[in-house]
Amino acid sequence: MTTRSARAPGALALLLAAVSACGGSTSGASPAAATPEADATVAPSRAVATPSTSGPLEDLVPDEVGGIKLTKEVVHGPDIGELDPADAANFGKVLENVEGPPEAFTAVSGTGDGLAVAAWRMEGTDGAQLGDAFIGFVLEVGAAEVEDVTIDGKDVKRVTPANTTPIHVYVTGEVMFVVSADDPELVEEAFAALP
Repeated sequence: MTTRSARAPGALALLLAAVSACGGSTSGASPAAATPEADATVAPSRAVATPSTSGPLEDLVPDEVGGIKLTKEVVHGPDIGELDPADAANFGKVLENVEGPPEAFTAVSGTGDGLAVAAWRMEGTDGAQLGDAFIGFVLEVGAAEVEDVTIDGKDVKRVTPANTTPIHVYVTGEVMFVVSADDPELVEEAFAALP
């Protein structure tokens, strides 16, 4: 089921709120609190057909992962101002470091039992800008470990804020994907469904 509303997309709001709660206020926090990156590898899961990133963003977020049906929500850049003020502020902090007009931004989330999958796109902009800006936001909030990992053959940044479920950031083309789940098998299955 897809819901279009001015409310913050579930997965995105959950991820941003969890990161913010972990570190409290972003004022006074420093990106230098992060630990050095390390190499790690997560065993790839079964291969499945995956869509191209050039289609509708909503189609890039799977409908189901590991038997969990995901509820999708969409937000467009011009609608961010209509979100809850705290969610809007967090989105603003990420997007202020990305080139592109608000009308070029779209975010889609899919949430289900213990799983959040999100896709962000700023049309005409390399998705690495979104990835760097999102990770920068996490690091500004508080100490976090950032690791380079490989999941299902994809180069991923695993960001683990203190006392919080790891957040997996993957960029391909114009799109940044964010996956978070307590169960590592769900993370692997989600990545198997991403392009």
